[in-house]
Amino acid sequence: MRLILLLLLIGGGMRLAYAGDGLRFQHLGKGSASDDPTQLADPAPATSVTSIRDAGGGTWWRGEILADVNGPEASGMPTVLYFSGGFHATDTVVLPGGQRIVRNRFGDAGPAWGLRAEVPIVLPSTMGAGSVLYVHVDDPRGRAIAPQLSPLSDYLDRAVARKMVVAASTTALLTLALLAVILRRSFGGAAYGHLAWMAFLMAGYILTFTGELHHLVHNAWLTGWGSTLQRTFAMSAVAFSHLFIVSYLELHRRRPRVARVFSVFVGLQIALALISWVEGREPSPLGALVSNLLILASIPLVLFEAWRAHATVCRPDVMCYGPGARR
Repeated sequence: MRLILLLLLIGGGMRLAYAGDGLRFQHLGKGSASDDPTQLADPAPATSVTSIRDAGGGTWWRGEILADVNGPEASGMPTVLYFSGGFHATDTVVLPGGQRIVRNRFGDAGPAWGLRAEVPIVLPSTMGAGSVLYVHVDDPRGRAIAPQLSPLSDYLDRAVARKMVVAASTTALLTLALLAVILRRSFGGAAYGHLAWMAFLMAGYILTFTGELHHLVHNAWLTGWGSTLQRTFAMSAVAFSHLFIVSYLELHRRRPRVARVFSVFVGLQIALALISWVEGREPSPLGALVSNLLILASIPLVLFEAWRAHATVCRPDVMCYGPGARR
């Protein structure tokens, strides 16, 4: 589910990928965000790159717009500078004229906490090919960042498309959760309860993954802890998906050893979620990597147990396992 959602959301912005070719950066050196970047030494042309990072203690970069991303029909319209490709902390952009704009990965509610923090900045319409801007990156982990340009109209179209995907996905999951609650009350069985929790938590993950939860609930605490909350929703949803499989296939009765293996997967996911809260507002990307590896490790076991359940039927039209199954 997480992979499908990611492909749908990112797919909406594939047509903007070319915009990175119109923006190049040159390394200026270390410094604080309050420094005047125009007073730093001119960089060597050979250092021109399309992705930037913090070399430690804060790093300044000089960016130059090589080409106007607006087509002839949008000439003179504003463009959007947005950052993607890394869970960076704080960016400070200095525009021509000295205007400073600060974007914080974990303190500001960008349009996406999970989608590499696309914190956007609308550039003045006067900025086009040949314009220069300066970017200060403050990220202790030194992760790569890909500043990109996009026509304002395209960026807004992409934002609308993403909201439609989010609305459809969230509605479907909440409907599934409600249906599972009804089935739980009608037929009993823990499996439907686990399914309801899984669907509800996955809906919460989508809302935090895309940053839409901030637009629905304006809360400073929620904004600051959005990344940690997102990870908690995701890992808890995966944990309940394992519990659903165990209860639906009655693995505690049929295959207790396999049920214990799933219990280990559940415990590890919950432990990773708790660790992310201990880490604070900037949880390490390692936790998400470990969670995804656990999901990959569980897939063969899930498929095998599903195959065994499919192969073991009481009659061609009645399964032996699951809530309401006839013995």
